[in-house]
Amino acid sequence: MPSGSPRSTAEPWSPTAAEAWSDSAAANTFGVGALGGGMVALHWHPRRPLLAATLATLGFVPLPALLAQAAPVAAIDPVAFIAGAGFSVFGTQWDTTLQRHIPNELLSRVSAYDWLGSIALLPIGYVIAGPIAAVVGIPAALWGSSVFMALAVAAVLMLPEVRNLPAEPPAAPHGTEHRADIPADDNSPEQQRAP
Repeated sequence: MPSGSPRSTAEPWSPTAAEAWSDSAAANTFGVGALGGGMVALHWHPRRPLLAATLATLGFVPLPALLAQAAPVAAIDPVAFIAGAGFSVFGTQWDTTLQRHIPNELLSRVSAYDWLGSIALLPIGYVIAGPIAAVVGIPAALWGSSVFMALAVAAVLMLPEVRNLPAEPPAAPHGTEHRADIPADDNSPEQQRAP
C-alpha cells in the first residue's frame, strides 16, 4: 500500500505506514489549526469566555473515533485542524479569565493548582491506556476515549458557573477592588499577617 493512501475500514485495525503518515499529517494539521485558533483568540472577546473555552474543546471528541475507524487522511485532517484551533482558543480564554477574575495576590497559587489538576492524572492515563487497549482492543479503546471526552465536556457545561461567568468580573464596592492590574495594599490585613 503506498504511503499516504487511505485504508479501507473493512480491513482489521493495525499499524501501517499509511497510518503512521496519517498521524504525522494530523499532527501537522493540528499545529496549523492551533496557529489559526491563536490568531482568532487574539481578536475574539466572548461575553462568556469559559463557555466559549469549553465548547472549543469539543473538536477533540471525534479524533479518536476517526482513528478507531482507520478513517482516511481527508477525514482526519479537517477535524485535527478544528481540534488545534479549539486548543488555542481554550488556552487563551482560560488564562485570560484567570487573570481577570483572580486577585493578583492569589493568581500564582490558583494557577499552580490549575496546572496540578490539569496534569496530575496524565501519568495514570499513560499507564492504564496500554493495558485497556490490550484487553478491549485499540478501536474500542479509541471509541471509549471519544465517549469519555464528550461526557467530560457535557459535565463541565452543566455547571452554571462555567456557562454564565462574564468576561469581566462584577464591579467591586468602592475601596475593595481586587483587579489584577491594581496592586495589593501593603497595609492590608493580609499583608500585615505575612511574615
